[in-house]
Amino acid sequence: MSQWPSTRARRVLAALLRIGWSVKRQTGSHRTLSRPGWPDFVFAFHDEFTDVARGGIAAPLPLPTARLT
Repeated sequence: MSQWPSTRARRVLAALLRIGWSVKRQTGSHRTLSRPGWPDFVFAFHDEFTDVARGGIAAPLPLPTARLT
């Protein structure tokens, strides 16, 4: 089980932007983030309707976050 709580995708993206990531390009909900010295990262979550759940699994709201095994 992860030590990280479930949170909104918007908050995760805001945190990534604060620590130096920038949006290189965007197509729909898929944003390619870049940061010098790191490989590009695709952030593929809807801001309004998605929780980034424990383990990095996305669940559309209002469904509860379930642990998949």
